[in-house]
Amino acid sequence: MTTTIRVGNVPDDVAVTPDGSTVFVTNLGDGTVSMIATATGTVRMTIPVGDRPMGVAVTPDGSKLYVSNSGGTTVSVIATTTGILTATVSVGTQPLGVAVTPDGSKVYVANASTENVSVIATATDTVIATIPVGTDPYGIAVTPDGQQGLCREFRRQHRLGHRHGNRHRAGLADHGRQGPCHPRQFHRAGAAECDRGQPVARGLFWAACR
Repeated sequence: MTTTIRVGNVPDDVAVTPDGSTVFVTNLGDGTVSMIATATGTVRMTIPVGDRPMGVAVTPDGSKLYVSNSGGTTVSVIATTTGILTATVSVGTQPLGVAVTPDGSKVYVANASTENVSVIATATDTVIATIPVGTDPYGIAVTPDGQQGLCREFRRQHRLGHRHGNRHRAGLADHGRQGPCHPRQFHRAGAAECDRGQPVARGLFWAACR
């Protein structure tokens, strides 16, 4: 460890601009984002956003930052060079994970309470689609080719049906075409994706559900 930087209350997630010049930290406890200059290791700015900011992602060109406000139903959009809030996008309830496609055209937001994923067009900062998934989605990622998204969800059962308490598992990473699955383990667009006890995938989002 080279230094310790004091940010806001309950820092949660971190994102770095592609050029490495700036780090953004969401502060869950005080509804802000800390903007850190990596050259000096100091906080350049503290940016007010929504309630309980959590997930954060920077577009590939480094121009925009997307912040999920988990205590409400919005995503804050910030210009990375100025730290100015440029838009507030209405999504589902309790937005958590955020991911940007490699071409920077879309942002995917996992909404835990409404059990869906909001798709935001970065050109207009508006929601262009809402995709139902499974129980309590909280993490999300996009493959490097931009063709698939992995939506991580919360569930209570092992894939063979054995009770293992509360567990966090990623559907594609943990289950992709491996062994038998419970009829509700894999969801895409709100429908169970199992065939004769075997997990299958037919769409963009892979998800393990309880």
